[in-house]
Amino acid sequence: MAELAPEAILHERGALIAVDKPPGVVCHATVDPTRDHVVAMLGRLLARRTATGSGAGAGAGSGASEPPPVHPVHRLDRDTSGVLLCATDPAVAARLSAIWGTAAVRKTYLAIQGGDVDRLPDAGEIRDHLAQGKGRDRERVVVVRSGGKRAVSHFRVLGRAGGLALVAWRIDTGRRHQIRVHAASLGCPIVADEVYGGTRSAGATRCMLHAWRLELPATLANDPAAGDGTTTDDTTTDGDQQPTLAGVSSGATTDATLTIVAPLPADMKAVLDRAGLHSDTSARP
Repeated sequence: MAELAPEAILHERGALIAVDKPPGVVCHATVDPTRDHVVAMLGRLLARRTATGSGAGAGAGSGASEPPPVHPVHRLDRDTSGVLLCATDPAVAARLSAIWGTAAVRKTYLAIQGGDVDRLPDAGEIRDHLAQGKGRDRERVVVVRSGGKRAVSHFRVLGRAGGLALVAWRIDTGRRHQIRVHAASLGCPIVADEVYGGTRSAGATRCMLHAWRLELPATLANDPAAGDGTTTDDTTTDGDQQPTLAGVSSGATTDATLTIVAPLPADMKAVLDRAGLHSDTSARP
């Protein structure tokens, strides 16, 4: 059974825990009780810490005999890696989940995309409505002209080489498969995302999508009961900041924003290297 290493915890304060989700593992329990998931893996990690009396949430010196249960704030697809926000208080998890699809939470992903990348615009915005497919498309999410849920994505190409492109995606909403659908709609599906037309290029064995960066209002991150901070400028405007992928520290906090970053995983770095793409770049959507 796979286990999370202690360094997989990217940020921890109060009831908030951000973990670097590995690819190939679902976020939470399914109908199959034998199937492992990230929430269980994080619970076991916290239990090991409690047993040894180490770590911020171990209960060392407090007499705690076991860690609190873990509640995921949102979901990532099984093959998507990166920042997964959880809480050890169900009320905190519910409050954060309620604002997850708003401008109060800034979510940036990195994707390696194939297809006709030479014609992919350098940057752009996609606004449409998405719904679960039916019939032959029941495993897919599709763009619909009426009904569905509003989906807004912003993208910027960070580099192109070897028939692939590294693209940063910032999503204002958080719909199921949103980035995967929007990437495919541009004629450049995510590498190895076979559900939406991606192919296994440059040795990729899973959908090359990574939840790279999460920004939360610092007031909410420090005290989730204080308010959602939806008027915070840093989280509601595009801004002109230009951090590098390698230069942003996880858990960095300003007066306005808590920033949590998950390093690009080894398998995505390997695909970029084979294509001749470099991940240390300064652009962002």
